[in-house]
Amino acid sequence: MHRSTRTERILFAASFLAYLACLQAPAYATHVDAHPGWGALALGLVGLPLGYLAWLANPLLWYAWLAKARARHLRAVVSVVFAILFALSFLLHEKIPVGSSGDYAFRVQYGYGLWLLSMGLTLFSAYLGFARALRT
Repeated sequence: MHRSTRTERILFAASFLAYLACLQAPAYATHVDAHPGWGALALGLVGLPLGYLAWLANPLLWYAWLAKARARHLRAVVSVVFAILFALSFLLHEKIPVGSSGDYAFRVQYGYGLWLLSMGLTLFSAYLGFARALRT
């Protein structure tokens, strides 16, 4: 197992920080209120049967972190690419269910951007590791 480069480690750590920040930041807003990332994470499973698959990006991202930490760079790359695709699927919806009060139109907020940033940083870090492993 090869040791990660400094750049890989910085990107990897930054992805954790961006993820932690996205949990505190508003992920989306309806006409009623802004909803923080931790709320979207906690309640996201409820949307799966309704076709809101974006929540699945979270376990895929967590797996990518684990794979990257274990120097399984290709697994990390593939996992985080699918995480990004699932995360982007959130933008395909025009309305979102909010508890028992019905479906509301929503706007993405900066927490959603931080979530995507976390995945992008993970992808970059994992890709650098994969490319480095191919050269050695």
